[in-house]
Amino acid sequence: MPPAAAYTAPAHPSIAPAQPRSDRSGWPLVAVLGAVVGVFVMVGVIGILAAIALPAYNDYLSRAKVAEAVGELAALKPQITEFLASEGRCPANDDTGFKPPEQYASERLSSVRIGRFEGSECGIEAVLHAPKSARIDGKAVWLELDADAGSWRCSSEIDDTQLPPDCRG
Repeated sequence: MPPAAAYTAPAHPSIAPAQPRSDRSGWPLVAVLGAVVGVFVMVGVIGILAAIALPAYNDYLSRAKVAEAVGELAALKPQITEFLASEGRCPANDDTGFKPPEQYASERLSSVRIGRFEGSECGIEAVLHAPKSARIDGKAVWLELDADAGSWRCSSEIDDTQLPPDCRG
């Protein structure tokens, strides 16, 4: 008899268990596309808000600058009223207690002229100084005294949207 051969088990190929198939094979792509679309929508919304907010903010800044300039002129009102009562005439820049127009210059004012205006007793003409705001820079604001009523009327060549409420119309 032939020598006994060593028994070897038949080789079976090793089969790995099948991986479960995921139904989410395109999920990362959808997530990325969703994020990109979301970013574009947000940029659009921010752009629309900026288009509305920036002009409104610029109008607000202009009104604030004009209001500040008109506020600076308020100190001259009692001086002018007192001068008119004591002297019987409207003061001018060269009268005692008043300065030349350019000496009233400030951050918001280029010059202030005091004198008699057409149709009023006395008045103040202020030329605004606002180099970063072309809509109001170099424009005039007038405060006119109505001596009979004892009140001041504000007017300007500036568009009403840039004026404080008491100077509109």
